[in-house]
Amino acid sequence: ENSCTPNKELELINNKGTIQLESNKDSQRTCVKATDEVGNETTECSDAYKVDSTVPEITNMTVTPDDDTMTITLESSDKESGLYKYYFSKDSGSTYIESDNPNYTFTSLDEGDYLVTAYVEDNAGNISEIEAKSTTIRYAAFCEHNDITDLGDCIIATEAGNETDIELAKNEIESKGEPNFNVTSPSINYEEMISSTISIMSLSYSAYYIGTGYSFDETTGMYDLTDYSFVNPTSIDYSNGDYYMCNLVNGQGHSGCTMLYKITGVTASTDSAGRIIYKFTKYNVTQIPLNYDTTSVGLYAGSDNDGTTYYYRGSVGGNYVKFADKYWRIIRVNGDGTVRMIYDGTSAHANGKSTSNRQVGTSVFNSFYNDNTYVGYMYGDPKTFEQTNSGNTTYTQPRLSSTAKYYFGTSYTFDESTRSYTLSGDLHSGTLSAAQEGYYTCFNISATESCQKLLYTVEYVSSTSMRVKAYEYGTSSVEEATSNDTDSTIKTYLDNWYRNNLSDVDDKISKNATFCNNRNKSNINNTNYNNLGYGMNPTIYSGRENFWQWQSQEPLGPTLTCDTNDSFSVSNTNGNGKLTYPIGLITADEANMAGSISDAVNSLYYLYSGNRFWTMTPYYFDHWYNANGVSVDAEGNLYANYVYNSSVGVRPVINLDTSKITFTGSGTMEDPYVVN
Repeated sequence: ENSCTPNKELELINNKGTIQLESNKDSQRTCVKATDEVGNETTECSDAYKVDSTVPEITNMTVTPDDDTMTITLESSDKESGLYKYYFSKDSGSTYIESDNPNYTFTSLDEGDYLVTAYVEDNAGNISEIEAKSTTIRYAAFCEHNDITDLGDCIIATEAGNETDIELAKNEIESKGEPNFNVTSPSINYEEMISSTISIMSLSYSAYYIGTGYSFDETTGMYDLTDYSFVNPTSIDYSNGDYYMCNLVNGQGHSGCTMLYKITGVTASTDSAGRIIYKFTKYNVTQIPLNYDTTSVGLYAGSDNDGTTYYYRGSVGGNYVKFADKYWRIIRVNGDGTVRMIYDGTSAHANGKSTSNRQVGTSVFNSFYNDNTYVGYMYGDPKTFEQTNSGNTTYTQPRLSSTAKYYFGTSYTFDESTRSYTLSGDLHSGTLSAAQEGYYTCFNISATESCQKLLYTVEYVSSTSMRVKAYEYGTSSVEEATSNDTDSTIKTYLDNWYRNNLSDVDDKISKNATFCNNRNKSNINNTNYNNLGYGMNPTIYSGRENFWQWQSQEPLGPTLTCDTNDSFSVSNTNGNGKLTYPIGLITADEANMAGSISDAVNSLYYLYSGNRFWTMTPYYFDHWYNANGVSVDAEGNLYANYVYNSSVGVRPVINLDTSKITFTGSGTMEDPYVVN
């Protein structure tokens, strides 16, 4: 303190010792006492110092482009020694301009996409986290000045560096070749950050993956547990070393997680249903961007069913459209010249902005899940369904509660209208350890609660799992499963939204463009999957092998071609003619081309919304007999999702008929293409 008496032995190495001072105390001094062999001693004290070890913080950053300039404005703070310098970069952090002012304007800029980064430094030399935002420099009204009246041509011309010859512009974009779809765009390197704030979370499974260490991938921002086991969390002595848990599936995954929890303690209690609730005391371990590579950001060329398509990739900022009093982001110029767009809010949002305003709501993909048909945007007619079972195929129903009392019955009833089962006959309830084999169950804690997937107990495995086989009411052929007779839940949701929001501009929206619900089956060989594509046959769809690594096989990558039966359209000229309204969802292929991959954080490409949202692409019908589709996760990566998960966002996709619209603007967030 201000005056002090030495009270601990100082370890010297090469006649030097280290003492850690506290941060933000008014004054501190260090006193050192030296004693010789016969007891003589002397004490010397340092001057008094105030120490600042707290990093400053950028609370807000805005980037304002204006013709060939852009102004960066920072709002920042420092609680201790005060702000000293501001640093600005227009080239993804490769070089920085130092300034005494929180505002800086770059001038004489070339047209194109820019990833702007900035940080601040305080008077003690502490540096803030790097803040990043993307923008686009687009000279005013290029297309209007050059009489380019087709929006698709305008997009291609401006992204080719204001080339007025459209064919030359197309050739220039096509000459860029194909980007690497196995990395994000922009490609980002990360560093990890452990939160200094301790907090509580509550979970209700009986066991979790908990490890004594972890690995961190700097190129994906993902964590994997090491030295982990699937254990009851109260069985661990948390004072004996460090313990970690992933954020996947409520802490029941051990790899590919975007947030790690450092667990320092756990308590348990029992709820009214007899389930044990665990409260974990934890620190968050997250990732922050370190540097960026934007070389694959821009417009690229590919192929779809109609010819050459031109798609946006990465942290682009020139694909904003205002249409029907809503904001959209252009996904691509389709092969037929129409312009495909995804909903992006009632106001314009910068890349990296997390907000639920970038979706129109949330919905399940399908309300039913126990058949391959439910990966479909439309599915088979339930009147033709038959009751089937998994035969001799059984699987383990894992991660049940060891304390909850589930109901079991000797028979069941079936309700065709809801396609659900209810237990009947001789009923009894009990924990798994008391359960008998040869009974029907939904693993519900209520005797009257129904289920879509009835289970038959085959073998007790442990206090938290049983071996079972399944019963369902479903399809008996691929033709039935893909017959497109009945609207999915999400199709009904989108149709209602279109009718309420876009009916007045229906004449400007293409009826020939298609939306792909690619139900092609995978060639992946796996003993758990027969890939028959109907009923309860475990089936891997091409979306699984296109975007996820399978053993040593790299993902196959995206495709924009689609079978006619899976190409949903209003007109049957190019597609199946099954749509009432010309609206759908983005595909996982388009999300991958835009810059998303599986198991990698990306918050800077233009599709990121900070919320999970649906794609139209099937993933698999798993060997636990659940239909799964592909979503884009809250971290921006591709993610497998049960079709009945109700918390998933909906972002409508439409296609503008460029022959029936006029437009103004230059496509930036500040000056979007305004379509009339």
